[in-house]
Amino acid sequence: MMWSQNQEEFDLKKADTVSKLAALDKYLKFNPYFEGDKFSLVDACLASAFKPLTFIDNKFTLEIFDLHKNVATYVENVVTRGALT
Repeated sequence: MMWSQNQEEFDLKKADTVSKLAALDKYLKFNPYFEGDKFSLVDACLASAFKPLTFIDNKFTLEIFDLHKNVATYVENVVTRGALT
């Protein structure tokens, strides 16, 4: 979405992102991380992808996480965790 050249391209990329979040939301079972209470490499990888997306969502009020409560909670857990060590 960040590198979209026009509104139409942005809207298509946003719709694609929302669709992927919906798929993840169905299968995401966390407590609070991907593998339960243990922070794993999967969480670190997803956090690195979700951190900029969270920034964009907040900055431009895109509300892309609003329909995906499992993903929204998971993202909050991994993004606000702090150091990935």
